[in-house]
Amino acid sequence: MAGHAERKQRALARVHRTFERPAVHLPHTAGQPVAVNIRLHEKPTIESKQEDDWSNAAAYSEMADRIVFDAAEVQSIRLKSYTFYKAPGRELQVFISGPSEPMREGFIRVEVTPLSASEIEALLDTLDLSAPIWETLGL
Repeated sequence: MAGHAERKQRALARVHRTFERPAVHLPHTAGQPVAVNIRLHEKPTIESKQEDDWSNAAAYSEMADRIVFDAAEVQSIRLKSYTFYKAPGRELQVFISGPSEPMREGFIRVEVTPLSASEIEALLDTLDLSAPIWETLGL
């Protein structure tokens, strides 16, 4: 009989497979691109406030962008690495990775910051986009 941890890991894997999207992960600008399946996620966060009155706590909360990676596809996520994602019919999105949580239940959760259109254009100018992996994004 499977324990709680195994059942939770299988349930999370089912959620990940349902909402995963193909993307390309680039550890650094001179690195090799890796095809991955990611799940875009937003996490509510509250900056540390030294307030006693939390009656208006919603005003303090913000949504932080996160990407969830399958640990079977990537060993680890380096700080300031790039993840390229293009939804059908939408513009290319590029995220730069920030702090990550340790691998848990087979997944790595990473806080990310989206790059602006001008930053994406400048980044693409520095990359060799001739590899077939970039065709998955339509580049």
